[in-house]
Amino acid sequence: NPGVQRSFDEQFILGMGYEFVYQSSPTTSTGLFFRGGIDVAGHALNALYALAGGPQDTLGRYTLFGVPFSQYIRPRVDIRYGLNVTSHSSLVSRFSAGVGIPVGNSSILPYIKQFYVGGTNSLRSFIARSVGPGSEVPPSGYNDVTGDIRLEGNLEYRFRISGTLHGALFTDAGNIWLYNEDPARPNGTFRFNTFINQIAVSAGWGLRWDFDFIVARLDFAYTLRTPYLPEGERWTTGIQFWNPAINFAIGYPF
Repeated sequence: NPGVQRSFDEQFILGMGYEFVYQSSPTTSTGLFFRGGIDVAGHALNALYALAGGPQDTLGRYTLFGVPFSQYIRPRVDIRYGLNVTSHSSLVSRFSAGVGIPVGNSSILPYIKQFYVGGTNSLRSFIARSVGPGSEVPPSGYNDVTGDIRLEGNLEYRFRISGTLHGALFTDAGNIWLYNEDPARPNGTFRFNTFINQIAVSAGWGLRWDFDFIVARLDFAYTLRTPYLPEGERWTTGIQFWNPAINFAIGYPF
């Protein structure tokens, strides 16, 4: 895929970023947590090259020492809220979103600036980077798909079982999309009238061993909705309880 290949091309990333973090209760997972940030790259350099008539490659991109430089805007947000249900249980939610907009000298984001979903802290029934973009079917044998836009929501009910052993019930939903059209991936572009139907959904349960200084986590997840299946077949009709996706990780997912 030429678009995917260009995201891996050698390129300069010259820019800056700003991030703001607020946490109402720094010592617990309850209360409000907000992280927002924005990265920008290549704008000043692109303006300078345009005025000076800098060198361009065969694709019409300005180059620095023979290598094209990236130009994009990339805002993102992560909002979490935890609520104590009882003295030994809580309900924690998260919403995260990000969009990378390649402009000017770039038609696609650099690979390291793209978003992905799946894995131990995301859609837990899917392997990391195995979903999307949109309703595109993942290439066979290639589990490293990324995109320019990410939307994800998570909800987790955490409760104490006994001593250091805690349990959890959770659900995850989200996906990634492309910002620009890609002829090789026509179902991967974000559109307001289709993105809801391209959301992947996972749910499951987990065990946590909380030793104060470290938390060991074991999650068992099941796929409820697969966005790349044919229309009418995306919701799972039967869950095989004894065949979950198993995730082991250190620390809470959010």
